[in-house]
Amino acid sequence: MRRPLLSVPTSRRGLFGLAGLALVATACGGDSDTPDERPTTPGSPLWVFAPHGVASAAPAVQVGDTVYVARNGASVYAISARDGSSRWESPTGTSASRPALVDDLLVTGLGGGDLVALDTAGGEERWRVPTSGMGVMAAPAVADGTAFVGGLDGVVRAVAVADGAELWTVTTGGQFFADPQLRDGAVHLGGSDGLLTAWEVADGAERWSFDTGEGMVSTAAFVGDLVCVGTAGGRVHAVDARSGEPGWTSDVSGQVIDPVAAEGLVLAPCPSGRRLHALDGESGEERWQATVSGELLPVAVRGDTVYYPAEPGLLVAAELATGTVRWEFEIGAAEAPGESVLNLAVSNDTLYLGTDQATAIALTT
Repeated sequence: MRRPLLSVPTSRRGLFGLAGLALVATACGGDSDTPDERPTTPGSPLWVFAPHGVASAAPAVQVGDTVYVARNGASVYAISARDGSSRWESPTGTSASRPALVDDLLVTGLGGGDLVALDTAGGEERWRVPTSGMGVMAAPAVADGTAFVGGLDGVVRAVAVADGAELWTVTTGGQFFADPQLRDGAVHLGGSDGLLTAWEVADGAERWSFDTGEGMVSTAAFVGDLVCVGTAGGRVHAVDARSGEPGWTSDVSGQVIDPVAAEGLVLAPCPSGRRLHALDGESGEERWQATVSGELLPVAVRGDTVYYPAEPGLLVAAELATGTVRWEFEIGAAEAPGESVLNLAVSNDTLYLGTDQATAIALTT
């Protein structure tokens, strides 16, 4: 439920026992009399998609009037962006990563192993690339008909989206949990070996490699000519995206999970350090920080607003430039089942939450 800015309770765990919730899609239009009358107040619930009350596996992806979501350990779904009604289900038997859409195909990695492509019309599997039985946790990056992804087998792959043919592979000494990022003809990807590497998209030749020396490297974020990554060592490194030459380094409060770049800022989520840091993209100096709690800290940005969970069950919308809180939304009621926000995604004027009890919850931004 959306609520005015009041003092935040220390815990809401156990307030709402919603295990086994069988909601599939419920229009939650606030004061609306019909599902077609969209609420205008930011943070208003629109619908919830929660088959069997099972957790979300990955952030939602909206393309046109369809939202693609994944249910933990089970299936990929196509649902209506208007009301959350299901259009098709494709059982995977394992969790799927955030999908990438290319023409009429949905490309996603599977936690139990393999990279697969599903037909967007009905969810049928079109092709599958084996990954030695090791999982693909990362979301693929796509460009010019090619999908790029790194797996837990330590292999970076370039795959033709049309038929799943492997165009090139690079075997490394690490594992990949981060999403690959494309820029200026290179695939940028950090691994568990502490390396951030740029490979040529054309043939996989290494362009440069930067050794952070600090264990796990996060998904990269670009600010100007810099590529920024966080590490398990509690630092954010900015590197020249063209040459790999080091720029600035900023110490933060703990391991950095998937920084986000927006409006000249690098947002560095540090759930272990109980902070969200907003760093200047040019210098690395801290602009503001927010205190958080919980084991996960997903972040999404739309325009001048940043969204993140201040507590496991409390979503915050804050001013991007200053961190000033604008509104809060508490999960736990039937309109937003769950105790923890696991992932976030924003598309157009809709914010999508994945929780431990709902595959997707849609809110107005």
